[in-house]
Order: sequence, then C-alpha cells, then structure tokens
Amino acid sequence: MPSPTNPQRLDLIDALRGFAALWVFLYHIWNVLNPWKTSQVAPVSWDVNQSWFDSLSFFAIQFGYYGVTIFFVVSGFCIHLPQARRRVVGGQDGLKLAAFFERRFWRLYPAYFASLFVASLSLGVMRLMEYQSRGWPLPLPDGFYEQAFGVKEILYNAFFLLPFFESAKDLNSVLWTLVFEVQFYLLYPVLLIMMRRVGLLPVGLILLICEIIMVPMPKNSSNYLDHSPWDYFFLAKYFEWYLGVIAAECLVRQRRLPNRMTLLFVAVVCLAISMVSVFYSVLWPYRDVWVALATFFFLLGMLPYQKEKTNNHLFKLLVWLGLFSYSLYLLHIPLMRIMYAGNTLLAEWLGRPGWQHVLIYDCIPIVIFTSWVFYLCFEKPYLKQR
Repeated sequence: MPSPTNPQRLDLIDALRGFAALWVFLYHIWNVLNPWKTSQVAPVSWDVNQSWFDSLSFFAIQFGYYGVTIFFVVSGFCIHLPQARRRVVGGQDGLKLAAFFERRFWRLYPAYFASLFVASLSLGVMRLMEYQSRGWPLPLPDGFYEQAFGVKEILYNAFFLLPFFESAKDLNSVLWTLVFEVQFYLLYPVLLIMMRRVGLLPVGLILLICEIIMVPMPKNSSNYLDHSPWDYFFLAKYFEWYLGVIAAECLVRQRRLPNRMTLLFVAVVCLAISMVSVFYSVLWPYRDVWVALATFFFLLGMLPYQKEKTNNHLFKLLVWLGLFSYSLYLLHIPLMRIMYAGNTLLAEWLGRPGWQHVLIYDCIPIVIFTSWVFYLCFEKPYLKQR
C-alpha cells in the first residue's frame, strides 16, 4: 500500500467503485425483468419453488442496489484521506474551504449537469412512444413537449431540489443519491471539527443513532411512491459515509488492526446479515447499515495489503470501470430507456412482441461504451481542470 503521505491512486478503491457501479447497473436490468421481486422498497418472501437460475440471479444481482451504500463509504474514505494524510505529517488537517468546494464542484457538477439532458432525451423518447401507442390523439395537450422532455425536472434536479418536487424523480431515478452527496460535502468541514474536538467514536455513535432513528420503513402498494423531504436529510445516511472517514483515519495512522482474514470474515458476516435482513420486516430497515459495515471492514482488511501491480484481468476490468463509474452510474438508467424503446421497435419488426425484455441485455456493452465516451467528454477534462 502507498505510504500515509503518498497521494498515489489506490487501484482497489477504483475497483470497488467499478464493482458498485456495475452491480447497480445489472440490478436495474434485473429489476426490469423482475419488477415485483426486489427487496429495495420492502421485505420479500422466498419462493421455495423457483428455479435454481432465479435463485442464483436473486442473490447475485437483486442486491445490486447495495452498490449505492458502497459508493457512500468509498466517498467518505476518498474525501477524508487527504486531510488524514496531512494531519499525520504536519499535525493539521489543512482543509482549505474554497479549494475544497471548488474541487467538489468540478468533480460532481459538469458530468451531472450534462447527464440531465441525456435523461431528458430518454424521458422524451419513452413518453412519445407511449403517446404514439395511443394513436397520437389530437389536439396535443398544452405544454406537451415541455412535459414530455421534463424541462421543469431538469431545473429541479440542476439545483438538487428533488426532495421537494415529486416529478423530479421521473428524470433519472438514481439522482436522489447526489442529493445526499452534496449534503455530505457541504457539512464535511463541520464534521471534521466535531471529529477533532469530540473524537471519532462519539461522533460515529451519534450518527449511527440518527440513522437508526431516521431509517425509512418498508413501502407497500399504497405508499410505494410516497416520500418525505426528510427521507433525503443527510443524517439518514451520514453514518455510512462516516465509516469511510474512519477507515481513512485507521489506515493512515497505521494503527494495529486485527489480521486480514479476521477483518474479511467480519465483512462477510455483516454482508450475510444484510442479505438475510431482506426477508424479515424487523431487520429490513437496517440492511444498509450492515452493508456499510461490511464495506468498512473490507477496506481495513484489503487496503494495507494492496499490491501496486496485478495480473488479474477481472480486477483490471473493475479498475477501468471505476475510472468512469460516476458517468456509468449517471447514464445507465437514461440509456436503458432509449435501448428499451429501440428494442421494442425491433421486437415489433421481428414479429416477436415481448422480446424487448429478452433483448434488454444488449444494452450492457452499449451503456458501458457510451459511459466511457461520456467520461472522456464531460468528466475527465474537468478532473484535470480542478
């Protein structure tokens, strides 16, 4: 592993990002094919009569929304690591607010803003096809194209107002996570002061209690779409992000930790508890906390032993995906919409109605390639600029 003061990029972090983005992407494909089997909004019941393939896909892909929690922990680790390194060397965190927020803006916003227009295009395609299926009844409603392409929704999301406008969620269903990230960034200087004055563990305990209190309860068919602005309040997820901060502190200070196998065993146990939790309504609300703990122990167990070079092709692929994981995360839902619309037309042309569900897998290479190009155009240039 690089030394505490060495700013060398950590391949394991990129690989973890790549894995999380790919897992979320595959989950959303799976969710199109199995819309009522997901445990993301409520506990599920295990079907003992389902095929072995369905069972395998459930455990391999259905938990893909856990990738969001992995992102939160990794984000906290990456944001805090520079300050932790400077404190080890000079005794001070050395956080300069203007420079910090400028870096966060260029890292987050250009790609995010550009993705809103891709999402608008995909939303328009979907709604126009829906209107076409009804025979294009005339006259068109007032503001038809403005509503079809979600013009107002672009503005709502551009200013991170999604919690206050229900229609803002129609543009891209994953943008709610950016609402949390922006709050995490804005409050990080306050968090840093509290950590240094009160201590790492007391702050962590407070954040854990807050998350347990604010954790959302399971949804049902009657309140599936009901959300309160409080559901997007930073304390509902800040403990998960803060675990990344603690991981950065532990690794930089090079404190004596349990051996790697012990830490990885604990990580596996936490992940297993989380997976079991989705079947029980009492445990279901806390599954994200267990995933965050699993990621935390995984980081502690693996980062100190990271090799600078590896010939593992899967690891290299995940590292590559990690470079543009943000773009992949932002674009996969809009691109899936466009691909689904195209597959619907293709299925009709082939005389195979319903085949669009089978053809949906063709979006995997196309979405990945397009996200990489998007990264080169709207993300990488601003990474250099900042």
